This record gives sequence, structure tokens and C-alpha cells, in this order.
Amino acid sequence: MSNGLNENYDAPGSRLAIAEDLMKLIRRFQRIVIYALLYMLLFVVAISTIEVAIYLVRQLMEPPVLLLDVTRLLDFFGIFMMVIIGLELLHSIRSYIVYDKMPVEEVFMVAMIALARKVIVLDVKASDSVLLLGLSALILSLSVGYYLVKKSVQPHPSAS
Repeated sequence: MSNGLNENYDAPGSRLAIAEDLMKLIRRFQRIVIYALLYMLLFVVAISTIEVAIYLVRQLMEPPVLLLDVTRLLDFFGIFMMVIIGLELLHSIRSYIVYDKMPVEEVFMVAMIALARKVIVLDVKASDSVLLLGLSALILSLSVGYYLVKKSVQPHPSAS
């Protein structure tokens, strides 16, 4: 005698089968989006690298030749750091594809590099004190977060 609760639960059209099909569709869609983002980011990083080289050559050819003033140097560092951020994002996407999960540690690294870029190109004299305080809080928050993530990933010494 059957109570009808578990009959044909795995049969086609059942809630479990529909949920599994939906999860497969979502995973497939995620893969398509990730690969699309990967190829777009590859293209952007390649073009940006060429732009950085062109920018540097043009700036070095302007008088005074082979010298960069502070403003042009900071502009170059800003563009350069954007390429580095793109490379870190590529690394994060690669890790997501290989391990099928987003590595939190790498996300922190991208955020810290982006924040470092902001600090490098920041004109401290023209910046509001609230902005500087906010950046300080971000640096502290990211540092503590990164430390906690690294600490949670490392095995305890007593585990051996």
C-alpha cells in the first residue's frame, strides 16, 4: 500500500527532475556567460596593453624627450594598473572555470589592486578629507578581510 508521497518523485516531470533540469540549465548559462566575459576581457586586456605601449612612446617623444613629468607619470601608472587589474580578473575567471567556484582570496586581491591604483593616482592636496578617510577605511577593511580569508584557508598547526 502506498501513501502517494514518494511515488514517481524521480520520474520525468516530477518536481525533483524539474529542479535538476533547471539547475543544469543555470550551470550551462553560467558557463556561457563566463566564457563570453573571458573572451571580452582577453580582448580588452590585449588592446589596453597596446594602448599603454603607445601612450608611453608618445609621452616619451614629447619634449623634454625621454622624460615624464609627475602628471604624465601618474597617468601612465593609472593606465598600467588598469591592465594589471584586468590580468587579475582573468586569473579569477580562470580559477572559476577550473575549480567551479569564485576564489575569495583573488577577489580581495583585485579589490586591493584597484584601491592601490586609486591611491597611486590620487591628488592628495586636492582631495577632500572625507575621501581620504573613506579610502583609509577601505584599506583597513580589505586588509583585515584578506587576513581573515588567508587565516581561514591555512590549516591549524594542531591539525598535523
